[in-house]
Amino acid sequence: MKNILKPIFEMITGQYILFDNVLWNYIVMGIIGIMAFAFAWNIVGKLYKHGIISGNNSGSIIHWSIRIIVFIFLFYSFNIIIWLTKFIIEYKYFVFIILLFTLVITILIKSIKKYNKPIVLKEETIKKIDNCIDISNIATGILAAVNPQFTLLPIFIYAVSRTIDLASPEYIKERIERISHRLEEKKIHISDFKKELEILSEHDQYIVINHLRNLLLTCVPEMVNIYIDIIIDFVMNKEYTEREEICEIINALNIKDLNLLKMIKDYIEHGDKSIFAKKKLENDKLFNNPIQSKEKGTESRLKKINFQDRNILIDKYTTIFWKEFSNYLELDVKEMGFITLFKTSNEMGEVSSEWSSIGKSFLKLQNLNVLQLDYINTCGNVNIMNIDRFHITLIGKKIMIYI
Repeated sequence: MKNILKPIFEMITGQYILFDNVLWNYIVMGIIGIMAFAFAWNIVGKLYKHGIISGNNSGSIIHWSIRIIVFIFLFYSFNIIIWLTKFIIEYKYFVFIILLFTLVITILIKSIKKYNKPIVLKEETIKKIDNCIDISNIATGILAAVNPQFTLLPIFIYAVSRTIDLASPEYIKERIERISHRLEEKKIHISDFKKELEILSEHDQYIVINHLRNLLLTCVPEMVNIYIDIIIDFVMNKEYTEREEICEIINALNIKDLNLLKMIKDYIEHGDKSIFAKKKLENDKLFNNPIQSKEKGTESRLKKINFQDRNILIDKYTTIFWKEFSNYLELDVKEMGFITLFKTSNEMGEVSSEWSSIGKSFLKLQNLNVLQLDYINTCGNVNIMNIDRFHITLIGKKIMIYI
């Protein structure tokens, strides 16, 4: 059958011409012929595989029949594509106008359908809305259980709603109760607190919501009361300009940092400051007293010494010498850096790495602009933990009020 069908196929397909250029015509017609052959071969192979046909004659007839049909289909498909390409190139402006017009008409039709469409919510959307309502009701219930007037604070409802899936209602309720107790201790009525919340700028409202969520979710228990005081003072518009920065710093502190700040505050109130007093006296004599000289029986007063040195000593509540601080804490170490390199031991011989975390907190508090460290210069290696003294910064002093 192949000897009969193949000449028929070649006679039929030989009449089809796509291009006047002989080379291009052979190339494209060859591609079409290969595609038709592959398609027919694949179909006949599946028929043999599934036992639908058997024998060479039946397979050959089906193969050449499919091959002719596919060839003609592909030929006219290519012909249409070539014609469209030529048309678009020749009448490109006309085609562009038609496409633009069609796009505008399509947009108008969709817009009309959109506004005439009945307002019917999808089941998935209804579930999402119901879920949001349920969460809002839970948040309102938690606040009402603490104090019904808390339900009048939209910022609190929003903050609690955003934390319900991340913490248990009992846990959230416990922290809201602590806010309520602090307001009572500060003698701040909920209505006054609500007024201050309402007059906050959009930026400040965002800050309050963000820090309320941090308070409910991420704040370590030891920092909760301090964090609450900071948020309350932020809302009540206390007289300081670094409210946002103070909130951010408090949020970044952990229990080790808090312990270090407590140690510093305790030292300021009760520690020995004799080294500071001595250094301060020497510093004042060096930089504040003018040099006097006598020449030929006459007295002349020279200008103050013009020597710049960063030997900063502010006051005994701001500048703290590491030697005095470590002595007060009964820590026998000359250089602060050693506490991050070695473990410490007490009189009983018990070994601990607790002080290593304290050393890390010094660096962290400097990065947060709570402390400023002054280290000792040496001729050899210089270690930033070789601290001579440290100072409490302006914002550090405001934070120390809450410690």
